[in-house]
Amino acid sequence: MGRGNFLKFMLVSFPALAIALVIFSQAILARLDQARSGTAWLALLARLTTGLGVMLFLLVVVAAGRGSYRGFARFSLAYTLALSLVMVGLTETFLPLPCPPTPAQTLLIEQLRRRHEEITKPYHGSLFVPGRANGLGWLDRDHTFNRKGRRILFIGDSMLEVRSRRRLALRVEDRLAAVEVVNLSMTGSDPLDYRFRLNEYAFDYQPEHIFVFLYGPNDFSLMPPYQPYRPRPVRVTRQTIESAQKVGLPATVVEALSRLARGDKIYTDRKSFLEAVGLALSPEQCQLLYTVAVAYSDAETRKFLQSTRSRLENLGTKLVEMVSKGLQKAGLPAPFYPDLQWWSTEPFLEREHKVYQLPPARRLRALAQLYAEFMHTPAGPVYDWLQAQSPQLRSWLTAEADMLWFLAIPLNRLSGLLDTPGPESVEEKRLHRERVALYDPLLTEMSDTARAHGCKLTFVFIPTPGLADKDFVRFWGDLLPTEWAARVYTEVLARAKNRVSCIDLGADPDRFRGGYWPLDGHWTDAANDSVADILVHFLQSQQPVSNNDAAWARPSNCSRD
Repeated sequence: MGRGNFLKFMLVSFPALAIALVIFSQAILARLDQARSGTAWLALLARLTTGLGVMLFLLVVVAAGRGSYRGFARFSLAYTLALSLVMVGLTETFLPLPCPPTPAQTLLIEQLRRRHEEITKPYHGSLFVPGRANGLGWLDRDHTFNRKGRRILFIGDSMLEVRSRRRLALRVEDRLAAVEVVNLSMTGSDPLDYRFRLNEYAFDYQPEHIFVFLYGPNDFSLMPPYQPYRPRPVRVTRQTIESAQKVGLPATVVEALSRLARGDKIYTDRKSFLEAVGLALSPEQCQLLYTVAVAYSDAETRKFLQSTRSRLENLGTKLVEMVSKGLQKAGLPAPFYPDLQWWSTEPFLEREHKVYQLPPARRLRALAQLYAEFMHTPAGPVYDWLQAQSPQLRSWLTAEADMLWFLAIPLNRLSGLLDTPGPESVEEKRLHRERVALYDPLLTEMSDTARAHGCKLTFVFIPTPGLADKDFVRFWGDLLPTEWAARVYTEVLARAKNRVSCIDLGADPDRFRGGYWPLDGHWTDAANDSVADILVHFLQSQQPVSNNDAAWARPSNCSRD
């Protein structure tokens, strides 16, 4: 090969090689950014590879600007660019990948999945009462949308779903004559999910009063900035149509969705979507159809070059896995990807179920081995740590499977997955101020929305267990700082009292002594009764009872399932 042919070969191959090197190295770096440790040398190598790719590309660019081979270099750049665009176009057109659901959509998908499901998974075996989700997926009985009497509505998370001997909504109904309580609550949701339910579901039930429950440990961690409510856009996808069939919507609905999918149009809100469907549906069918549409839409999740980006992410993951195996075999540090919520993954839950089939005397050691495996840490220190805890904690832990929400924090710190918090940095202080400020407009907006619909709205502030339950504090001692969200909670509550209607359940801490289950922070039966009494007293004080209207009066004997 002569010198001229060799230069031409470099000019035609360098741009493609440069692009490949940059794509591979950037995919690796994107994956390494998610690792906690073991990335130093691999990240350095990836950055050097990026630099090499950029240098090769610049050499061709320089050659295209001057020299006897500039025409060939320009052809090479144009050819490489055209080939890259064609490959991306073919990928996006013929090899599309479904968009992953957002956390909010995941909740809606779970809500659809559990319609009419008999709920059998207990939070506490000793207080387990089977429950059934209704036709719209709420852990509640079915309700009509035509209100015949007085009706109030609850919006919240697992605090309103926990299967104790009697759920809070039913306890409030027991105390009020001729008052119906609708429960639109779901485990794992946050205030943005509450706002969505308020705007899209709540007013269909024509409630007089809505109570939104805000739980201290997890409802005060929203990230700023505040954004006013915007209905979630809908684009009909294949999954939308399949889900509509699964939930039993009429064939005419499926046909209408198929027609809308061909148009590939995005509908900006519920009203425009239902009008486009163009069918006379019952209110229940409209809510179910809209839930299906939002749950499986990709209008918000679809990104520019979605399929190409997803494939590059997968490429980075696979490349790092290949290199990691080689590093491990050589005894060198490999990238480590911790999962701080290992205790909630399906593989863990399956293994945990088997542990609780063992004799009680063998469970603590088996649990220590299970925890250690999923935390990627030696089992010995974990077992010693569990053995060192109070007899009550060990008894709770080995008696039955339970949520590890609180216990997982010291376990993660023991294994090094979670750092022990130090003094608050300047950046953390700024984020704290912005987070507190976010809740002012959010709560005010929700209150104004209810008022615009002729409805009262009250926020129920549920204190973190350490602020309201002295028995909870004594159980944990100095082991676990459970008040990581207490500062935001108390500051938001102090501001809210001057802006919106709210109930502070922590106003009398002694009332909730022994009111929280130590391992998961949910209410006990005693706390559920106390909250029901507080809500009833609040309603009675808001609406005085007359001789002709005893709707808020406490009945002598009323129990309704």
